[in-house]
Amino acid sequence: MTLAEFLKEFNSKLNRGNFCDYFEQKLNERWSSGEISDLSFVAQRAILRKLLEFNPDLSFANLEAGEFAKKFDLWLEKKKGSSPNTRWARHKDVKMYLHLAEKDNIRFDWPYEEYKVPKVAGQWVAAQPSEIELLNAYYHALPVGSQRRRYLRRWLFGVATDLRLGDQRAARRDWLFESTLIFLMHKGRHKGKLVKLPLGQRALALVEDAIRERDGEQGRLFINATGKSSNDAVEEIRQTLHIKSKLHNHVGRESFATLYLENGGSLGAQGVPGPLLY
Repeated sequence: MTLAEFLKEFNSKLNRGNFCDYFEQKLNERWSSGEISDLSFVAQRAILRKLLEFNPDLSFANLEAGEFAKKFDLWLEKKKGSSPNTRWARHKDVKMYLHLAEKDNIRFDWPYEEYKVPKVAGQWVAAQPSEIELLNAYYHALPVGSQRRRYLRRWLFGVATDLRLGDQRAARRDWLFESTLIFLMHKGRHKGKLVKLPLGQRALALVEDAIRERDGEQGRLFINATGKSSNDAVEEIRQTLHIKSKLHNHVGRESFATLYLENGGSLGAQGVPGPLLY
């Protein structure tokens, strides 16, 4: 250990015994410094709450190879009813904070050495084009300012652009330059990658509606709702319209690709549109 590493460890206030305490302190530290966004903070805090519910006294010394990961995975499945992909995402964030602990020179046995968390392919199926048209017609029939119109507008914008949920929530009016959104995408934002997203006629009309109806707050374009509340809202709309396809934020993105291909698009290297490259 170098002198600099020794002094850093000596002066650190991070808990080096309890993993949950370390997770919470490191999470707050990363958020306070601006290393992670508000959205990431909320998402990672939700993982911390699961860990605290599972075992609030979880120590680094008890992160035995294979056992912790296996028991936590079983608890998520049996007690919380989490799907394989949800459990995979939970473990991914736990492993991220374990890697951070390693960088902070906290020594422990790697708990995932003998346990590989399974992940299955996504099960979301794109909505039918006729269903998208029905939803679009319903949107235009909804009263201006109604919650259903606001939720559906953001969901339809996702269909029209392939924009990720985090970027839908973060989208701002000052991202718009004529008919193009120019922004730093949420995923991979630390790399400083700017995205130029040309808007088609339908997407631009939804943006213009959002601005005219003052949909978002504090400069945002759309309602700043969580993924769950958005999914609940579009599910209620699905039931109202007797739509067979399940509606979900992931379905919106699946539907974008399907509609593009059905309208003669190609997914070849030269034929991928801007939103799909995003």
